[in-house]
Amino acid sequence: LGKDVQLHAGALFKIPGYDIYLDPLIMYRQSTFLDRRLDVNLKVQFSSAQSDITTWGLIGYRHVMDKNAGKSLVLGSALGVNYKRFTVGVEYQHGLTQAQHDFGYSGQVVLGYKFCKKSTKGSPIPCSKTMRKSRFHNYQDRIWF
Repeated sequence: LGKDVQLHAGALFKIPGYDIYLDPLIMYRQSTFLDRRLDVNLKVQFSSAQSDITTWGLIGYRHVMDKNAGKSLVLGSALGVNYKRFTVGVEYQHGLTQAQHDFGYSGQVVLGYKFCKKSTKGSPIPCSKTMRKSRFHNYQDRIWF
C-alpha cells in the first residue's frame, strides 16, 4: 500500500462581545498517485439560549494543485446543529468542473458524535473548553432565533 499525506491546520476564534465562533481550516492532501488537493473551509458556530444546543454553518473550497490539471473542483456549504455531543446537518456541494455540471451536484446528510475525555458542560462547542457568556443563562425562557 502507498502512503498518503495529509497536513491540516485550524484554530477556533471567538468574536468579541458575541457567542459566535469562527473555525477556519486549511488542509493539504497528497495521495500515492501524486494527486494533490487543497481544501479551505470556514465553519461558524452560534450558541443558543440552551447550553446543549449550538447551530453551525460551513463554507468550503476544494482545488486540485497538479501543475498540468490544476483546477477548482468544488464549492460547498453545510448547515447543522450540535446537541450535546451529537451533530446533525446537511451539506451541498456545487461542482466546478464540466463533468460535475453534466452529471449533477451532490448533497449529503452529516451525522456525528464527538468523543471527549472530560466533560465540557457549559461550553457552546462540544469537547471545547470555551465557555459561554453568562448573559444566555439569564434568558432561559426566551426563544432565540
